Amino acid sequence: MATSIGKLTHAGKAAALTELTGSSNTVNIGNMFIGLLTAAPTVAANGTVSVTEVATSNGGEATGYSRKLIGNYAQPSTCKFGAPTYDSTSGKTKITNKEEIHFDSVRKTWGTIYYWALFNESGIVYAYGTLNDADGNALENGDTPEVSNIVFFKAGDLVIEIE
Repeated sequence: MATSIGKLTHAGKAAALTELTGSSNTVNIGNMFIGLLTAAPTVAANGTVSVTEVATSNGGEATGYSRKLIGNYAQPSTCKFGAPTYDSTSGKTKITNKEEIHFDSVRKTWGTIYYWALFNESGIVYAYGTLNDADGNALENGDTPEVSNIVFFKAGDLVIEIE
């Protein structure tokens, strides 16, 4: 996968604002996971995000897919992302994965993947982004991993921005 720019959902922005304003002494959203999506996320009028994730079974057989842990609020050492940085040219604050993130081997077709999303343990989507090519353009035809392949994001491939 190449660099993929993502954005916070309403839930992600609300968690950040709650923490910033002190209306909560800790957001403590718990374990965070990355998942892969086969369709564009849809955002409801109230900001809730619905997604179509890669299936864990296909025709009654396990596909080998599961979300992958990217960090835990109470255990910073588990975090796969680095520290946020500020780009004075764009005015955006960004955070990028500092480690590779590997999914398990594809055992049965996952279909075509177009997006990724960050979920908490309850399944709330906090951020999402497109899969991009080497030039940073969204993959028009997505990515369809073959059976026995391992899907992964190299360090630096996932970027989440806030303006």
